[in-house]
Amino acid sequence: MSHYFHHVPGRIRIRSRRFRSDVAHAQALVERLMETEGVQDVKTNERNGSITIHYDRSEATGIRIIGMLAAEGFVPNGQVTQQTPSAPGDGDLLATFSRAVVGAVAQQTVTRSLSTLVTILR
Repeated sequence: MSHYFHHVPGRIRIRSRRFRSDVAHAQALVERLMETEGVQDVKTNERNGSITIHYDRSEATGIRIIGMLAAEGFVPNGQVTQQTPSAPGDGDLLATFSRAVVGAVAQQTVTRSLSTLVTILR
């Protein structure tokens, strides 16, 4: 399963294996998120390995929260399967983040394909 990421203004939902496999780290992350300015609510679903974050758009940006999740390894580059536009002001940063993710996926895919092709041709 790849990681799933969905963002609409004021709400971020991420599903990741890491939320199920590293429950203690995930709980510590939830506590840090709740202490983050602008974060109003954080809910986890251990059954499907997801976290939903509600935030006040006037106090926090989605990209900052996503960056925090990425820094903790819950949003690995190149493994996000869906992402939607966020609030105005986040658009440029989120578009840049999205392009970086797509670029990483493309690079990883090409690298693996070339490696497989070289192996087959030997």
